[in-house]
Amino acid sequence: MSVKGRQGIDEAWSRLTPAQAVAAGVSFVIGYVSYDPSKNITPAEIDAYHAAGIGVLLIWEYSITAAEGGSALGHSNAAAAIAQARAAGYPQVCALGFAIDEDETPHPSNITGYARAFTTDAHMAGYRTFIYGGLATVSYAADNFLADLLFQTYAWSTRNGVTVWDPRVAIRQVHNGVQIAGHDVDLDVAMVDDIGAWMPGNGSGQVTPEEHEWLRQVWSVVGSAYAQSAAAKENPVRDIGGQVWDLGTVLKDVQTKVAALPTGGVALTDDDRVLIANLTIALNAVSAHLR
Repeated sequence: MSVKGRQGIDEAWSRLTPAQAVAAGVSFVIGYVSYDPSKNITPAEIDAYHAAGIGVLLIWEYSITAAEGGSALGHSNAAAAIAQARAAGYPQVCALGFAIDEDETPHPSNITGYARAFTTDAHMAGYRTFIYGGLATVSYAADNFLADLLFQTYAWSTRNGVTVWDPRVAIRQVHNGVQIAGHDVDLDVAMVDDIGAWMPGNGSGQVTPEEHEWLRQVWSVVGSAYAQSAAAKENPVRDIGGQVWDLGTVLKDVQTKVAALPTGGVALTDDDRVLIANLTIALNAVSAHLR
């Protein structure tokens, strides 16, 4: 199910029932994993949202100053987030978010250690990541490959009195503190088809045999090229399998193709999920090497 252009909500302690969400035109819900059980979305709530046709994303936030803890806290928070996501049945290749809930405009590089640690560990667990923050935060994260998807809030995104949106964002948070059926939630809009959500299983998430074979071949080529180029400490332009691959040029096209694949649906097999996760990890590794 495509959610591009559709409305979503992110909600913490005050959560809508599926019926209330449907009545409000909600297509996806962003729920929390954290050290606070009262804030966290439950597996039963996820099941109920799915039964109502609503997708679910998970985001980690416990401290609004988490990024100040650097890589050590990034690893620690990722471990807790991954454990809770797995306990909820959150499928691999869905996006596991982390929040930078403060203005990083003066020094966006402050997020580097935390974000890189969180994303590295999430990738090893088979998840993509998305980062929540203002304009400076998400733009810096995109420029430096710190997350796979961007979730930008209008807060801390004003320049000369106008809200400026990074064109690469997957989700925009457009209004905070909205009252719906007596619940305090934030309103979001999906800007792309694939926001990394766990969508209700309706068969549309199946990877075709052709896509599966394409993934297998690209995984083999990218993984092999990265291993060779990393060992040689050079940026690769290599003849692999009779084809010349300039990875620096082709990488964005491959990432776009992978991002466009349906993911997270129950029709995906475990092999599909592992293959896509492995390719995502390889692409990020090559990206980091080529910078």
